[in-house]
Amino acid sequence: PGTPSGPENTREYVDRFMQDYPDMRFEIEELLAEGNQVAARLLWRGNHRETGVAFHQMGIIMLRINGEGRIAERWSAYKVIE
Repeated sequence: PGTPSGPENTREYVDRFMQDYPDMRFEIEELLAEGNQVAARLLWRGNHRETGVAFHQMGIIMLRINGEGRIAERWSAYKVIE
């Protein structure tokens, strides 16, 4: 919420995130696709560059792809894992 949409804004957000968590690792636990829809169950693990605080999160993301092969809609839910 509050983050402008579009590929350039997404790229800037991810770049900032990866600077804060340079050892971040992403794992795709499951990936499903049917027609123009894709769903994935993901894990993120890393440590904050300055504080060393661990970041461990799981999430589910669903995408609808338009006729041009671009993301038309995105739904996601995330949970921090202790």
